[in-house]
Amino acid sequence: ASCPSSPLYGMQVPEFKAFEAEKFSDDSSGNFFLAVGVVAAILAGGITLFVFGFRFYVRRRQRKWVKTLSSQETRRLLDEQLYEKEQTTIADSLSTSMATSQSIPLWVRVLIPIVILGNIALFMSGHLSLGGTIMIAFQLGEQDLSIDSFYDFSILDTVIEMWNAGAR
Repeated sequence: ASCPSSPLYGMQVPEFKAFEAEKFSDDSSGNFFLAVGVVAAILAGGITLFVFGFRFYVRRRQRKWVKTLSSQETRRLLDEQLYEKEQTTIADSLSTSMATSQSIPLWVRVLIPIVILGNIALFMSGHLSLGGTIMIAFQLGEQDLSIDSFYDFSILDTVIEMWNAGAR
């Protein structure tokens, strides 16, 4: 202080030394994506086993049921199946997919996939980009100090940090 009436007059004020903030870097995202891939593979394998097991069970029960039918009932069942197959073939030959249908305007057929892809892009952008930043501003003595980007976070970073912290 340079005013003689100030109680701080003549005091030696130490020079301010800025501290260095350690940058947080986490290179474990490769492990995270590997773990996600392993979990996805295990889920796909489990679902595949369940589907094939269920189909095996249903087919075995159907074979047992068919053995209990008389020859006349079996013939009637076969005729019904052939009729349904013919009707399905006729319906398939008379219809087209929505993407190639002339009853839906061309601009709708083109716009719908673009809107879906845009929606996916916006979803990914919102979850993978920076979600927020914590900035610290304070006053030390008469000097204004700030720490920009004290902590940056996004949903992806938060999920990775939770995974590494043991939230598996």
